[in-house]
Amino acid sequence: MGTGLILISSPVILSVRVAENFKNIAKTFGGIKNYTYLCTKTEKMPTLLTIFGIRFYFYLDEHLPIHVHVDCGGKKAKIELEPEVRLVYNHGLKEQELKKALETCVVYKIDFISEWHKRFG
Repeated sequence: MGTGLILISSPVILSVRVAENFKNIAKTFGGIKNYTYLCTKTEKMPTLLTIFGIRFYFYLDEHLPIHVHVDCGGKKAKIELEPEVRLVYNHGLKEQELKKALETCVVYKIDFISEWHKRFG
């Protein structure tokens, strides 16, 4: 049950499910098409981690300094990872949500930075 909830809350899984549904509809009506454009928005924002209902992600066209974007129920923040973890901006996250986001960045800092280097060199 917990796994289902995690999958349902994941934008990547939702986009894939939507694409699969459209593919099934296309098959039903005699046309098999690849609807990869349905995932374009998600592909531009690869999710690194979703925890405590908080999503940590990059855009594909990121810039230095190394940072992550955070989304929690439509509220957004940006957190730098180097040289130290620090808040760049907060657009609506509550104090407790922000605290969890910052603590998560401290815990996963090395992993996030490693993923940054894999994607952006």
